[in-house]
Amino acid sequence: MVNVFLHLNWRVFAAINLIAAQAVITVALAQNSIENPATQPPSAEAAQRAAEDTERQRITRLRAAANTEFEAAKQACYQKFVVNSCIAKARAKLRSEVTDLKRQEVALNDADRKRRGAQQLQNTEAKTSPEAQAQIAQQRDSAAAATAQREENQAGKAAVQQSAAQTAQTRSTSMQRRQADAAKATAQHKTDAAAKAVQSKARYDARIKEAQEKRANILAKKPSKPPAAGLPIPPTAP
Repeated sequence: MVNVFLHLNWRVFAAINLIAAQAVITVALAQNSIENPATQPPSAEAAQRAAEDTERQRITRLRAAANTEFEAAKQACYQKFVVNSCIAKARAKLRSEVTDLKRQEVALNDADRKRRGAQQLQNTEAKTSPEAQAQIAQQRDSAAAATAQREENQAGKAAVQQSAAQTAQTRSTSMQRRQADAAKATAQHKTDAAAKAVQSKARYDARIKEAQEKRANILAKKPSKPPAAGLPIPPTAP
């Protein structure tokens, strides 16, 4: 349980750090492009797009691997005593992994939108007056603040989802433990009943044997009666 909790925390912190880093890089690139257009490397945007594509491919592979792992775990659950709780635990793990991957995918999409927005903003600022540029800079700052707030909200949602997943896993483990205890109690009850039946039969056989022995002893000690005397012979008529 502790290992799962630490693993989830690590994944949440990694996703939050990835989102924050991408936001900082995007804003820095946009500001650098506006202030020093001549110093921006021509391939920076292409490199960022390539990195985002690589990250999307990784997320796709992890999602497919999570689904494959869930199917394998579900098949293994059918070989266990408690099938439903085993499948529920595997499904909760899949839901947690898919949620984490979805959160990373959303972060990539946000970074892509911010990059495109920064590019459009740069193109617009290059054609506007200093007053308009100042206004756009203010809008950029407001957008950055809104993005930071949205990322903070996403981090809060991630914490709530993590807590819900941990609660579901705790309930599943408790249910599985109760079912195992009930099965153990049933098996113990059957064993005790069988032992009592054997003991009862042994006591019954012992009483029968004891009664037979007592009767045999009584018959052996009882004196035998002499044979009955015959009737007198009637006298013969003259």
